[in-house]
Amino acid sequence: SDGTFTYVVQGLTADAALDVQFTVITAIDATADNQVRIYPNPANVFVRVEGDLSVVRLYNISGALLKMYRQHELNGSIAVGDLPSGLYLLKYVSNSGKEGVRKLLIKH
Repeated sequence: SDGTFTYVVQGLTADAALDVQFTVITAIDATADNQVRIYPNPANVFVRVEGDLSVVRLYNISGALLKMYRQHELNGSIAVGDLPSGLYLLKYVSNSGKEGVRKLLIKH
């Protein structure tokens, strides 16, 4: 593949607006991944996030950003009790700029 993807959206009315954003992850840095702990997984009410992180983002499986925490806002845990059961992605950036992604299962 040359990295080009085509998406067709059907069923929009003439006055509808559509704003789509994609993030393509080509690699995950194993060094950053080894220095981050995310537990419990599966989670129910909260998930603990430990590591030297500058930003943590929680996405649903469709790629919609649900929650974002910067270093000064992240006190070690993220409340997930308000989210439906399912698979989510936690994307994080370390203070040194390395990025990582983890799957998170929320189960009520």
